[in-house]
Amino acid sequence: MRSPKVLTEIQALLVEQIEDLGEALLDFSTTADPETWFSQH
Repeated sequence: MRSPKVLTEIQALLVEQIEDLGEALLDFSTTADPETWFSQH
């Protein structure tokens, strides 16, 4: 399930942040992980 908040945050990322998120995706194991990543970046 897609969170509208997460989608909005992804759309607002800079290129460097998208690269960081891409690397972090490899470590995500729960649906809460993207929200946690955004709260830390």
